[in-house]
Amino acid sequence: MLEILFGFLLYFIPTVATALILSRNQQLKSVALIVFFGAPLLGELTFLMLSRQHPVNIVTNVDFWQTVVSYYPMALFPIGLWATFLAVGAISTLKPDRRNYNPHFLLLGGSSIGGGVGLAFMCFYTSLAMTIHGNSGSEGDLIASAISGLIGGIFSGLVCGGFILRSQRKPQD
Repeated sequence: MLEILFGFLLYFIPTVATALILSRNQQLKSVALIVFFGAPLLGELTFLMLSRQHPVNIVTNVDFWQTVVSYYPMALFPIGLWATFLAVGAISTLKPDRRNYNPHFLLLGGSSIGGGVGLAFMCFYTSLAMTIHGNSGSEGDLIASAISGLIGGIFSGLVCGGFILRSQRKPQD
């Protein structure tokens, strides 16, 4: 029963909330797509490099890239959905069309806040998954997961900040 509730929370809530936000603001679709595909990929690459399951030379390591391809769909849906929801939610909360933000604040603040949220989310997500599945896991996996959340969050924050900067520079109709 707990796994059903966990699955509901992981998939349904961010999907519906993101759809509602995107239905009100069509301009956020580009941010949603970039964050949905980019944040989990960067997070997964970071996790695999930090967990040291593969040799250091990852560029030519076929096993590394096969692992990336095989795990990407599992990282894409729960983590990509949440990253997208948090990114479009943050932008719609800031209302970039009504305010003029400092570019330094947007990029530095966006990456800092995004990194903090990604770090906290992955710590919570990993701990909850380990608790539900009864797997204590290793401390190294928890640290690698937290750092991968940090990297994905920084990416999402930069995408959000860049979108707001771009929308501020467009002339108002």
